[in-house]
Amino acid sequence: EQVSASLRRTDQAGRLGGEEFAILLFGADAEQAHEFAERLREEVDADGATYNGERLQVSVSIGLTRLRAEDDSADAALARADEALYRAKANGRNRVETA
Repeated sequence: EQVSASLRRTDQAGRLGGEEFAILLFGADAEQAHEFAERLREEVDADGATYNGERLQVSVSIGLTRLRAEDDSADAALARADEALYRAKANGRNRVETA
């Protein structure tokens, strides 16, 4: 819900599997994408979630990358984002790392 509320009409979000999601920010430069990711991370951290009437603390780790002209498929960008995601987790979670 927080992701959907944060997206512009031109952006796309989807679940990759498990707890992993991808968000495409069309036309965003690196700074705008990082600001979006940080804002989303902060909102999730502040809001948490409710499950069976109990408030839970929730955080997100985000791996960020740009699509490059030399990428032969979306898989290349997803692999870079995945590497950055695992770096975010290794560096303490609840953070944004850029590939």
